Amino acid sequence: MILKNNSWPKLLLAAGLIFILISFFLLKRWNESISTGNVLARTEDIQGPVFLTKKFSSQKIKISANTSLSSLDTIETSSDGQVLLEFPNTYRVRMLGGSVATLEENGEQTLLILKQGDVQVENFGREGSLLISKGGRRISATEFELEKQGKSSAGASLPIPSSPGGTMANTGMLSQDEVQGTLQKHKPMFFKCYTQLLQKTPGITGQITLSFVIEKNGKISQPEIPTSSISDAKFRSCLLEALSRVEFRAFSGDPVSTLYPLRFE
Repeated sequence: MILKNNSWPKLLLAAGLIFILISFFLLKRWNESISTGNVLARTEDIQGPVFLTKKFSSQKIKISANTSLSSLDTIETSSDGQVLLEFPNTYRVRMLGGSVATLEENGEQTLLILKQGDVQVENFGREGSLLISKGGRRISATEFELEKQGKSSAGASLPIPSSPGGTMANTGMLSQDEVQGTLQKHKPMFFKCYTQLLQKTPGITGQITLSFVIEKNGKISQPEIPTSSISDAKFRSCLLEALSRVEFRAFSGDPVSTLYPLRFE
């Protein structure tokens, strides 16, 4: 069959439309393939310009709150910008001004690679579920914040010197097992406060971080709550009162500053 001359433009137009539709479909599938993946965090409380660069992309876009972040996404804050990253494991990390960080999925852990600037952990979650990498060093988010505050965690390694006779002296420094064991033994006191809170506010859950110093005589000093997702004043007072009743054995060396996160649910 011989096509008339006026048929060629129609065939070319049809072929062009088919090519455009196929290209649109393939582009859509490609975009979906790079945007899918586990949501590692969401953005909250954005102040000033904050930008996102999606994985496999070089385009930097300005974002707003409640933006989902996946593995290999990069967040950048301007010099006067900040953003709060909320993780499913209840960690909440604030990126300060002039910071650049990339999220990476590492098995059951999430890795926050800090390439520039600084971050601040505002709420603690399941220990070991969030790691922060800075300057080639990778540590848990809890330890990262403790080091910034110049404090050692309840699980930190504390040396235990021996007595001259070769056995451990009763006045030696506290071991990590002793610190953890004593706090675990007193946990029912903290959860008694939570039970009272539930009677007033059923179903409430949240995270509290207790900060305190263990003096050489074993007594608690400077009890504080530096971070909390539960604002009830009576509940916080109850926790501080319970904390002040915790006693450790007397030990030698310097007083031990400690942070102790508690999850109530």
